[in-house]
Amino acid sequence: MAKEIGPEFMQVGIYLGLTLQQVDRIKAENRSIADAIFKLLITWRQRQDRQQTIGDVIKKLADALGKAERHDLAGKIRSLSS
Repeated sequence: MAKEIGPEFMQVGIYLGLTLQQVDRIKAENRSIADAIFKLLITWRQRQDRQQTIGDVIKKLADALGKAERHDLAGKIRSLSS
Protein backbone atom coordinates (compact mmCIF):
# COMPACT_ATOMS: atom_id res chain seq x y z
CA MET A 1 0.00 0.00 0.00
CA ALA A 2 2.72 2.49 0.94
CA LYS A 3 4.38 2.13 -2.45
CA GLU A 4 1.08 2.69 -4.25
CA ILE A 5 0.07 5.98 -2.60
CA GLY A 6 2.87 7.96 -4.22
CA PRO A 7 3.33 11.73 -4.13
CA GLU A 8 -0.19 12.31 -2.79
CA PHE A 9 0.97 11.00 0.58
CA MET A 10 1.27 14.49 2.04
CA GLN A 11 -2.37 15.22 1.26
CA VAL A 12 -3.40 11.83 2.62
CA GLY A 13 -1.54 12.58 5.86
CA ILE A 14 -3.35 15.90 6.26
CA TYR A 15 -6.71 14.26 5.53
CA LEU A 16 -5.90 11.63 8.16
CA GLY A 17 -5.54 14.40 10.74
CA LEU A 18 -1.79 14.83 10.92
CA THR A 19 -0.48 18.38 10.94
CA LEU A 20 1.55 19.79 8.07
CA GLN A 21 4.52 19.98 10.44
CA GLN A 22 4.19 16.28 11.27
CA VAL A 23 3.95 15.34 7.59
CA ASP A 24 6.93 17.56 6.69
CA ARG A 25 9.00 16.02 9.51
CA ILE A 26 8.13 12.49 8.37
CA LYS A 27 9.11 13.40 4.81
CA ALA A 28 12.42 14.92 5.95
CA GLU A 29 13.31 11.98 8.19
CA ASN A 30 12.87 9.32 5.50
CA ARG A 31 15.03 8.81 2.44
CA SER A 32 12.42 7.41 0.12
CA ILE A 33 8.79 8.32 -0.46
CA ALA A 34 7.78 4.72 0.26
CA ASP A 35 9.52 4.87 3.67
CA ALA A 36 7.87 8.23 4.42
CA ILE A 37 4.44 6.88 3.49
CA PHE A 38 4.95 3.81 5.64
CA LYS A 39 6.00 5.96 8.61
CA LEU A 40 3.05 8.31 8.02
CA LEU A 41 0.59 5.40 8.08
CA ILE A 42 2.19 3.95 11.22
CA THR A 43 2.11 7.35 12.95
CA TRP A 44 -1.55 7.82 12.04
CA ARG A 45 -2.53 4.31 13.15
CA GLN A 46 -0.79 4.72 16.51
CA ARG A 47 -2.89 7.84 17.14
CA GLN A 48 -6.17 6.00 16.59
CA ASP A 49 -8.45 5.05 19.44
CA ARG A 50 -7.85 1.40 20.25
CA GLN A 51 -11.60 0.94 20.69
CA GLN A 52 -12.23 1.57 16.99
CA THR A 53 -13.16 -1.36 14.85
CA ILE A 54 -11.05 -2.29 11.85
CA GLY A 55 -13.99 -1.15 9.74
CA ASP A 56 -13.77 2.34 11.28
CA VAL A 57 -10.03 2.52 10.58
CA ILE A 58 -10.47 1.29 7.00
CA LYS A 59 -13.21 3.86 6.39
CA LYS A 60 -11.02 6.72 7.64
CA LEU A 61 -8.12 5.64 5.44
CA ALA A 62 -10.37 5.13 2.40
CA ASP A 63 -11.98 8.54 2.94
CA ALA A 64 -8.57 10.23 3.13
CA LEU A 65 -7.42 8.47 -0.04
CA GLY A 66 -10.60 9.55 -1.83
CA LYS A 67 -10.12 13.18 -0.78
CA ALA A 68 -6.57 12.99 -2.17
CA GLU A 69 -8.05 11.81 -5.50
CA ARG A 70 -6.75 8.24 -5.07
CA HIS A 71 -10.14 6.65 -5.68
CA ASP A 72 -8.45 3.51 -6.99
CA LEU A 73 -6.77 2.86 -3.65
CA ALA A 74 -9.82 3.98 -1.69
CA GLY A 75 -11.80 1.27 -3.49
CA LYS A 76 -9.16 -1.34 -2.71
CA ILE A 77 -9.18 -0.40 0.96
CA ARG A 78 -12.97 -0.41 1.18
CA SER A 79 -13.08 -3.89 -0.35
CA LEU A 80 -11.05 -5.15 2.61
CA SER A 81 -13.92 -4.48 5.00
CA SER A 82 -16.57 -6.20 2.87
